[in-house]
Amino acid sequence: MSFFPEDIIKSELRQDEELLWYGMPNPSEMAKKGLPVTIFGAIFTTVAFFMFSEAIMFFGFGGIQNFNLLFKYGFKFFRFSIGDLIFPLVSFLFVIIGILVMLTPLWIYKRAKRTFYGVSNKRCLIIQAKKYKNIHSYDIDKVQILNKLEKSDGSGSIIFAKELNESYDSDTHRRRTTYKDIGFYGIPNVRDVENIINYNISGDNSPIADTPNTQVSKDFQDDSVNY
Repeated sequence: MSFFPEDIIKSELRQDEELLWYGMPNPSEMAKKGLPVTIFGAIFTTVAFFMFSEAIMFFGFGGIQNFNLLFKYGFKFFRFSIGDLIFPLVSFLFVIIGILVMLTPLWIYKRAKRTFYGVSNKRCLIIQAKKYKNIHSYDIDKVQILNKLEKSDGSGSIIFAKELNESYDSDTHRRRTTYKDIGFYGIPNVRDVENIINYNISGDNSPIADTPNTQVSKDFQDDSVNY
């Protein structure tokens, strides 16, 4: 199913809502955040591959010859214990995990391509379109600009809420409280979006029509998303 980003946001608006701005994160910029994880994944994969190669060489105390027997005669003439398989299988699993970790920027890129932001006169919306749409809605009267990061090209990120997460530590028998930043990441014209949100919070919508939010929207008018 194919939709334009504007259609995806508008489909979630209520009857008394007006769309003031919509946008998407820059997938390439978002993917850069995964580069440190990729470096760790590369180191992890290298170590895991070394372990796997050593396990293959000494598999069943017969080295690679045991594999030749396995492929030539099958399991009938191939003698080994279950214990001989544990280390090769575990190390191979670590190699697969390491490769998946190395691909973190790709996963972030794909998620950004399916993430949509919107500001109405009532709410700030974050929608992730997968098989089903995952919608996060934040009432405008509970929103405030907590932090803004603006780059030299005018793009950046806005944090307008914090999400409380509580977990229980069974070792210390204490609750751990963490906060997750909620906002629009990697968006163009971040200052314009900040002005739209601030005017919306103050209840004065008159300056919004004069801000270049329509230009921001045009950046996405030709983008179609399949999900």
